[in-house]
Amino acid sequence: MPDDDDNLVGCITIIVLLQAVTYPMSLVRWFITDHNTFWFGFKELVWALVPLVNFTYVWDWWVKAIIFLVKLLIMLFNYVWEWLVAAVFFIINLLISI
Repeated sequence: MPDDDDNLVGCITIIVLLQAVTYPMSLVRWFITDHNTFWFGFKELVWALVPLVNFTYVWDWWVKAIIFLVKLLIMLFNYVWEWLVAAVFFIINLLISI
């Protein structure tokens, strides 16, 4: 049975991995965004570089990625389900024909 330390290490590992992905995403977003003045660009750069806060800077990209993965899993589940149903009907037809 896992103890609380294992759960804490797992949560910290997930946060560190997400942060490692979020930093490049936020820097790319900062570079592709047009900044009209220095102050607005600087504020967004700070927003992009502060740990854990930069999740909010690229939240829409994370939502799009999550939606894509959910749709992909639903599509894969449907394909597997259709294949299983077809296999069951095939086996039933084989048994009936014997």
